[in-house]
Amino acid sequence: MTTKISIILLMLFCQACGQADSSVSRASNFLEGGGWEIEESPYNLPPGSTIGVCDQDDTVATQYVLKAVRLWLDAGGRDERISVKETCRADRVILLSKLTEKVDFYGRAHPLTGNIYNIDVPNQWAGHWTANHEIGHVFGFAHIFNNVISIMNSDNNGAFMNGGYLSDYDRAEIKRMLSLNHFRAVNVLWAKKPSLTAPATPL
Repeated sequence: MTTKISIILLMLFCQACGQADSSVSRASNFLEGGGWEIEESPYNLPPGSTIGVCDQDDTVATQYVLKAVRLWLDAGGRDERISVKETCRADRVILLSKLTEKVDFYGRAHPLTGNIYNIDVPNQWAGHWTANHEIGHVFGFAHIFNNVISIMNSDNNGAFMNGGYLSDYDRAEIKRMLSLNHFRAVNVLWAKKPSLTAPATPL
């Protein structure tokens, strides 16, 4: 069954992206509550699955999001046996949508149009910074604070966001997530090496 995920600016999976957020210490930055279930992480997709990025609203963010999905998959050991493509039909669909209401953006970039809102980084960085952060929410990660170097730490105008890429902390959290019982069965499938078809022997 196809599961659709809508990314609506900075707010969907971790509501604090577009609202006030409390900078409190957390033992984990896994998303919890608000309808989110950790089993819904794309890390739970088996080999042979497809993830589609569906840009019905012409948000111009598709290429950033495709690369961000691949970045998070690779970090979790999910190789090219999961196909990531621009399509509205897949095992998991990430639907890009434009938000029509005014949002307080925390000084971050608008993830779907590329507009910049008081962010102190070069404009060319904004697309991948925002896409990598937002797709982190899709994979099941919430915000983290207290000077932790992480793509998920939006404090201080992105000063802790590791240049917009995954940090050692992020990779450790991915590893910790994948060690949970929720992922035990699918991890077995991913541990199997892909079979290679031998070329036909010429007559």
